[in-house]
Amino acid sequence: MADLRKYCLILYGLYGLSAVLQFFNKTILIGLAALVIAYFMATARKKAAEDTPFASHLRWMLRTFWIGTGVIFPIAIIIATAIVLAFTDLIPVMVAASFDNPEAQMNAMQDYMQANMTKISLLTEPFMLLSAFWWLRRCWVGGMLAKNGKPVENVTSWL
Repeated sequence: MADLRKYCLILYGLYGLSAVLQFFNKTILIGLAALVIAYFMATARKKAAEDTPFASHLRWMLRTFWIGTGVIFPIAIIIATAIVLAFTDLIPVMVAASFDNPEAQMNAMQDYMQANMTKISLLTEPFMLLSAFWWLRRCWVGGMLAKNGKPVENVTSWL
């Protein structure tokens, strides 16, 4: 059981690290790799953890992966994209897209990004931060329970 406890704590750390690394442009791929590794590690030990308090932790982590990557993060991206589209001027990009000139299209997109980068960051980062905080909270809650050798009581919770 001590090995499973240690294993779960390492996985919680890896899950949390992946959430932090994915938030920064230069480390996003490292964060994604850490997440995939943690997911497969959690899956690999599921059978060995049966009938222990740590089975609930592995299920909690797997649900964190699927809820986070399949629901929370996509919803955050959709909302952030809708807000960016509503509060930035895409008309020059759309006009350039109607021409059969790839160079003009690229220039219009570069101009749009240069003119709106700060606004885009300010509009999207709160939603990305919320999804990262959700992820980190689940890692913290699970990690504290695992540290004390207690199971996750409500494994099916989305919070």
